[in-house]
Amino acid sequence: MTPAVRRLLARLCVLCALAYLAIMVITGARPRQAQFVAFEAAGVLAHEPADIGRVRITAADRMWEFTRRDGDWVSADTALPAAAAQQLELALKILHTARPVRVLRESGLDTRAADYGLDQPTHAVEVVVAGQPPLQLAFGGGTPDGALRYMRIEGRPAIYLVSNFVPDEWLALADALRAGIAPAPGSTVH
Repeated sequence: MTPAVRRLLARLCVLCALAYLAIMVITGARPRQAQFVAFEAAGVLAHEPADIGRVRITAADRMWEFTRRDGDWVSADTALPAAAAQQLELALKILHTARPVRVLRESGLDTRAADYGLDQPTHAVEVVVAGQPPLQLAFGGGTPDGALRYMRIEGRPAIYLVSNFVPDEWLALADALRAGIAPAPGSTVH
């Protein structure tokens, strides 16, 4: 190929690139990356975590209740330490974004709650948005292979199978609270 032909091809490529850019500027369109999937929050918590005003966690014989005031989490007028507050925010975010793996819907689930470890849950969580009924969750036992955990939502006729990281984040928070924060007066569950 002669140098004149190479220059002509280079100029033609530059003109094509400029024409493509001009079309994009005029139409406002950007190339769409079809391989990317748009994010969709599909967890059991429909509200954004920032909308949550109160959280109650019950694990074994303890209960903790936290209220959001001026952007901070407090318990009995004592601010939650930053690490625990971040863990609480992460647990709420997981409830908002993590889709249940499976939903078991059938009649008579109440009579089989023991099969799922939901007759005596390992821990329970209540999440409240102002003006809305509370979202009450109970976490039960794991599946036989240990890959998933059973969860019940109060008032819904179903049992949910969720990934272990959903209840584990709440259990880790309860363990941290148990180790470093005294519960508010009168918050021990009998």
